[in-house]
Amino acid sequence: MAATMNEKAMSDEVWLISRARACMKPSKNDPYAAKAWMITARSLFPKNFSIQFEAYSLEKVGKNVKEAAKLLEEMFGLFPNEPQLWEEIQEILEILQTEMSANSHKNFLTEIFAAVSTPTQCQMLLSVAQKISNTLEQCRLLLLAMRKFPNLVFEHGLKLLDTLQQAELEAKIKYPVNCYRKLFELLSPTKSSNRVSIPGLFDKECQVSDPWGSLLKLIILLGQLMDWDVPQDLFSEPREIQYKNIFSLYNRARQTRSPEQTRQVLYTTVVLFLECLYTYVSSVDPQSFLGPSASHTPLVLMEKFENESLEEEPLAKKAKVQSESSPIIVGADCLSNASRIINSFTTAFKCYELMHSTTELQTEFMKLCEIWHMETWTWMGHFQTDMLIYQGAFADAIAHLQNFSSTIKENMQLRSNLQMACCFYCLHRYSKACELVLNVIKDLPYTHDKTPTSNVSESSGAKGRQLWLTKCTESEILPYCIQLLLAALKSKAFSANGDDTSLGHMVVLLQYDWPKSEALFFEVLKKIKQQNSLVYNMFFNYIINVDILEEFAFLKTVEGGKVNLDILPTSTKIIAQQRTVTRGVNKGVKEDFKLTMVKQVSRSEEPVEKLIRTFLTNERISILKALA
Repeated sequence: MAATMNEKAMSDEVWLISRARACMKPSKNDPYAAKAWMITARSLFPKNFSIQFEAYSLEKVGKNVKEAAKLLEEMFGLFPNEPQLWEEIQEILEILQTEMSANSHKNFLTEIFAAVSTPTQCQMLLSVAQKISNTLEQCRLLLLAMRKFPNLVFEHGLKLLDTLQQAELEAKIKYPVNCYRKLFELLSPTKSSNRVSIPGLFDKECQVSDPWGSLLKLIILLGQLMDWDVPQDLFSEPREIQYKNIFSLYNRARQTRSPEQTRQVLYTTVVLFLECLYTYVSSVDPQSFLGPSASHTPLVLMEKFENESLEEEPLAKKAKVQSESSPIIVGADCLSNASRIINSFTTAFKCYELMHSTTELQTEFMKLCEIWHMETWTWMGHFQTDMLIYQGAFADAIAHLQNFSSTIKENMQLRSNLQMACCFYCLHRYSKACELVLNVIKDLPYTHDKTPTSNVSESSGAKGRQLWLTKCTESEILPYCIQLLLAALKSKAFSANGDDTSLGHMVVLLQYDWPKSEALFFEVLKKIKQQNSLVYNMFFNYIINVDILEEFAFLKTVEGGKVNLDILPTSTKIIAQQRTVTRGVNKGVKEDFKLTMVKQVSRSEEPVEKLIRTFLTNERISILKALA
């Protein structure tokens, strides 16, 4: 009786809905009966929203995509102001903006939207966007609409851009990488990862498959829209052609003095500069962009030292006097992509110079640097250091490295010390240069069974300065350090105030790269013969190379010039003073020399690298004193 009274209190519409729901209860579970009730209800009350929405909900329960989509589309046309309908549509559109989900309900809702007719889809997107007060959400839906319906770009594109720009200004965001710009595909290309974290965006929206490609295409598109004189294939050409094209634009802009042409030179040059800069620095210091987990080895750019003959102009002098042409950068054999890295650096350098070539360009470029907060780009320091070394501005490079020493990461400290050492050498400050080199060698790992090999690339035969780009690894750095030490010792040993200690230290180090260093060794022998003497009492502590031992043994003979060699561990003079009988003193010394030389040959199989590193550690003070 109570149930009958309740049914009488219901309106007809509510009663029909209740009958349909009753058929879906677990006790009955009769979806066909429920659908029949709803067909009846919709026929009797076609203008009733509750009945229409119940019918739609019933089709959703039954996973009937087409029927649900049809009912949703009808409700959108008949009941445009119903809050429950808008909540449903908004939920569907929110799901469309997120990544694919394992949630079957969410996936089913996207299928319903896909089954709605195209015009209605478009209208739904635009209508919901207009009702949303949150600017970011509104713009996100408009972008979704324009991606699905490109014809909407002409009507809503500029308005959307203005809205995003205004929202960014109101939010007072300082950095260009933010949610508003990313929604319009302006993600900073200095992020090599396909996913970055930007507050306000979904994970899916933080992805970009080809950041640099997108930026380069964008600048070409802008150029076309603004009638710039920019080749469409500008950024697909080799680096040399890219810069050549930009330099042609620059020359035309200077001739016409057109502000518009100056603007296109600025933006095309800046984009090329940044792309080349990123390519170079990401190779030099991968952790700058990939984070601390990056396992790649840093690269270092340094002056390339050659063991020139005495007749040639010393390297330090060549480095000091700038040649008319730019220096040549030689890539180490261990770098498979050396050409790409080097071309990126030289192109970035040329672009940087171009942007400072006129007052107009420099002013505009500095404005961009301020907007980007370029002073916070710690990785920019690597490029600036290398640029100063490339220019031969060694004093400025040292000052720059010292100013930024506190911000240099641990993995880049070796690089910093090496570059500072090569700069001090080129300024003739040999003691300071070698002090840094000895610190580097001390920190390098040691492989006991390693056979030393020369990893410094052979000279190309080109005149003028050469720089060397290589990895910061033991196999690459140790030979370079020894070459720098040899170059410094040679400059001192063959100078007017050279001494025997410098010559002796050179002979020790020449063993490392034997026999490639043979030519320089014979120059040392020539010097010893000219002065007809050598005092170096640590000779037998560190010299074990058989060829070198034979040459010194020959110097003692009549044929070799009977050179006075005071190289025994105890000085020849002291030995002579210790002998009580003066007759036959020289004979005794000769016998000591022969016995010691024979004994020394037995050490020829000792690891040369271990011996050299022991020498550099134990004789550090003597080496630095010789170069003072």
